[in-house]
Amino acid sequence: MRGLFGRGLPPLDHLELEASIIHGGYQLHSKKKPPVLAFEPKTLLRQLKRVLRKVGDTPGDQLIGLDAQFRLAVQNAPQRAQNKDGRVRNLIAVDTRGMPEFIVAYMSMEPALEPIHLTDSIGRTIVMPYEQCRTLKGARNIIHNRFRDIGRMWPMISQGAFEIVNEDDVVVTPAAWENTVKPGAVLTMRLSPFADSSVGPDSKTWAEQYMGPPPPPPGMYPPPPGFRPPPVFLEAPRGQAAAAWRLHQAGQGAHAPESSTLAPPPSVVATARLEEWKLGFELDFGGPEPTREKDMDEQTWNKLGRLVAQWTYATDTEFNTDSGTMPWYDDAATARSSSSGSSSSSSDEIVDD
Repeated sequence: MRGLFGRGLPPLDHLELEASIIHGGYQLHSKKKPPVLAFEPKTLLRQLKRVLRKVGDTPGDQLIGLDAQFRLAVQNAPQRAQNKDGRVRNLIAVDTRGMPEFIVAYMSMEPALEPIHLTDSIGRTIVMPYEQCRTLKGARNIIHNRFRDIGRMWPMISQGAFEIVNEDDVVVTPAAWENTVKPGAVLTMRLSPFADSSVGPDSKTWAEQYMGPPPPPPGMYPPPPGFRPPPVFLEAPRGQAAAAWRLHQAGQGAHAPESSTLAPPPSVVATARLEEWKLGFELDFGGPEPTREKDMDEQTWNKLGRLVAQWTYATDTEFNTDSGTMPWYDDAATARSSSSGSSSSSSDEIVDD
């Protein structure tokens, strides 16, 4: 106990004090309420002196009558408080008047060291308490929290694409951070084209560490080895999907019961619906396509011009000749022969005259 509390107590008037209430396991059902600790240094010092007057010069004797739960909580109280801001705590006294519901631990805090001044990549000055950023993990968390809400820069910062330089423009690597940076250091942060990869839990890097998949929700545990999940029963198909499923089973030689509890696979239902959609839509012109004038009736021929005008935006869609029929190539050839014969006979008549 002497090692826990120290050999002697320094003058209390110059100490920065802190008190912590440690509850027992059944404090929720207790009628005795814990004291309200004042945050004013003078009031907290007065309460501590009142406790020390009752215990005398041997404050460590207060832990003798405590059970194992309270004793362990008191021993861990300085470390738990130090995790908040990194400042070292020393246990001074324990007030046990609230037992068994609670006890009060009084501690002193070491003087705060000079903070570190960091100018980030966009010109902001960050004052980082040295106790919080003396480790690489603490410095990385402070820097990352300053950029998490900046969407354009956070991807680069999270990948460690930056570097820290001191006043002499010397790069302070992550591996050398804890042994190089001292209280009161003035540092500058600048972006770097290089990003870290393969980041593990203990990697010396500025990149955000991969901590693995998140744990399962409370009350849920992973299945034991060899566990097989039970079969999932889906809603039975209805309507056209049920009929298509029964037809598919009948085609494969299987006889599915009428009240099946398993829905057909999505691919089978999609195929059956596709086959139903195709039925009744096959093109059928009743014979070979019309290619000559004799294969087209008068009604179809009269509509041909309107169809051509609709689909080609043509202005001249009159397909009728002098005889009211379509000018096929055979008719055109006959017309050219007749014209040539007429011209020749006319020329002969002129020559004869």
